[in-house]
Amino acid sequence: MADYDTVDFFADESLVEDPYPYYEHLRGTCPVLPTAHHGVVAVSGYEEASEIYLNPESFSSCNSVIGPFATFPVPLEGDDIGPIIERYRDQLPMFEHMVTMDAPEHTRERSLIMRLLTPKRLKENEAFMWAHADRQIDEFVDKGSCEFITEYASPFAMLIIAVLIFVALPDGEIDG
Repeated sequence: MADYDTVDFFADESLVEDPYPYYEHLRGTCPVLPTAHHGVVAVSGYEEASEIYLNPESFSSCNSVIGPFATFPVPLEGDDIGPIIERYRDQLPMFEHMVTMDAPEHTRERSLIMRLLTPKRLKENEAFMWAHADRQIDEFVDKGSCEFITEYASPFAMLIIAVLIFVALPDGEIDG
């Protein structure tokens, strides 16, 4: 049994197969809990997570992809690090992706595609999405492993979104 008060969530390989006891420990201890590593605060309570999610003035998504490993060229000091984030955001991994943007940029970007990402469009393309997922998995299944983000998640998401917003055809060809 791991000592969950000292475990490093980002490095302890025992959590890869079964992280749920760790999550249960966090929830049972406190809905907002500083961890022992990387200056991370674990938020396991639904209401607390919702409060953070709905408060973009106080909380940024700039490190949503890389977590505590996002590095800034200057120390993050003070009660308001917003100006530091904005000044150096373009130096963070995947800064140009919507998932790492904060309002109002995130809202503006999202509004461009939301009319095209409807339940009806998803349903119309469901068979294609399943088939494409299977094709991509077939590319690395014999190898027994893959680098999930670069070999699967990014290419899959990019093509699916391109198809849904009418930039690419379901065969992957660019529509133009």
